[in-house]
Amino acid sequence: MFKKALFAMLGLEAASLFAFIYPSLAWPLLAAGFIFTVVASWKRFEWGVYILLGELFVGSRGHFLEVDLGFISLSLRLAIFLAVFIGAVKVLAQSPRGVWRGWRDVLPKSFWLLVLLVAAGIINGLLAGPLFGNVFLDANGYFYLVALPFLFLAVRDRGELMRILDILGAAVLVIAAQTLAVFLWFRLDLPGVATVYAWILGDEIGEITGHVGEASRIFLQSQFYSLVSVFIFAFFTSKPIYRLVFAAAVFTVLMSLSRSFWLGGAAAAAFSLTLTLFWVRPGRSAFLRLAGRAAALALIAGAVVYALFSFGRGSDARTLSGRIENPAQEAAGQARLLLLPGLLDGIRAKPLLGYGFGKELSYPSFLPDRMSAENPNGEIRTFAFEWGYLDLLLKLGLAGFLAYLWFVAKIFQKGFAVPQGDRLLAAGFLGGLTALAVLNVTTPYLNHPLGIGYLIFAFVSFKLMSEQTEESAASSQAPF
Repeated sequence: MFKKALFAMLGLEAASLFAFIYPSLAWPLLAAGFIFTVVASWKRFEWGVYILLGELFVGSRGHFLEVDLGFISLSLRLAIFLAVFIGAVKVLAQSPRGVWRGWRDVLPKSFWLLVLLVAAGIINGLLAGPLFGNVFLDANGYFYLVALPFLFLAVRDRGELMRILDILGAAVLVIAAQTLAVFLWFRLDLPGVATVYAWILGDEIGEITGHVGEASRIFLQSQFYSLVSVFIFAFFTSKPIYRLVFAAAVFTVLMSLSRSFWLGGAAAAAFSLTLTLFWVRPGRSAFLRLAGRAAALALIAGAVVYALFSFGRGSDARTLSGRIENPAQEAAGQARLLLLPGLLDGIRAKPLLGYGFGKELSYPSFLPDRMSAENPNGEIRTFAFEWGYLDLLLKLGLAGFLAYLWFVAKIFQKGFAVPQGDRLLAAGFLGGLTALAVLNVTTPYLNHPLGIGYLIFAFVSFKLMSEQTEESAASSQAPF
């Protein structure tokens, strides 16, 4: 599965680039992806779920092969989601009572409450008057909650969980390779650099800051899965390739130059280390062996990053250390702070159920790229806000905020119920959840398929681990 996923994801990246250069290819490639996923899901539903997760892991904000339908845009992510939904209807039709009974037993009440409040937020937003497109774009990330029942239909044993981990590991290598390739493309001013820049921004794959020929910051939204993979694959090394995956994940997180990633990673590292010592309790010699190997791989990855930022003209290794200085002094950090008063005022005005999706606010950002003679304060009017938890409070109110926290708490609870034999892997997933929870403070991921996808993946993984006996789990994991 690892090699198949690796080549499929590399092919997807290439298809996205070619469709950007030659827009006429987008429609046939999108149709081919949809038909292929429908056939795969119809034949074996878990195959469709593998495709769904694979695209999620590498697809950043989900705009690969996007085509404009006039009132809305259709992307590969949405097409795959619809294709898997068709496969789920077939599974449901074969045994409706059994499927509904299974969902009732495994899906917590917090999940259903959250889904209900998201639906209320959509209705609330539409009634408030925003354009349908704004409400849809603001709420569509939450549609990925529906993938949780999908995963319960598809991932039924440990073998399927291991195949998904292979897909995740392959995605981490692809993301690392993409990050490195784009960095070197800009660093060395290779032919086609303008096209690559336009592709990264045009398909909303990520952001590139800096000048051609100098060390640039390459931030891809899909690097989030590198962040959580640092903890999943740190100690879980049932396959030798997972050691390379861990090193690639550390490399990518450092290359992202994202303070939010680093802060979430630091909190998750402390939490995971505490869990490993006092909850997993692998034994002193085993722990030292695992920690030593992980530390050595992380140091190698860090050295490679330092070397990349140090060589050649325009080199500046201080770029790394400079990212941990006071963020409030930078334009982006100041813009976040200027957004706070408006957000807090809006939350106080409708504290219980919020405004619904599509709620817009205006604030002066003073960002250089936003300021002009017509807009001297760089004023921004948007319905997407950097403060993740405050965005949730503004749109869904205290009711939605508490329902979401309850759902996340149930996932943590499920993780802590994992038997001894699988706790090393569970600790990695719990570390990833911690990174996500901290990251969402200043960079919203819990309202996006990237973050929601990880929540449901962790939930299903914990369920499967909990169903294993300690003896079978210990023998199959073989972490040491």
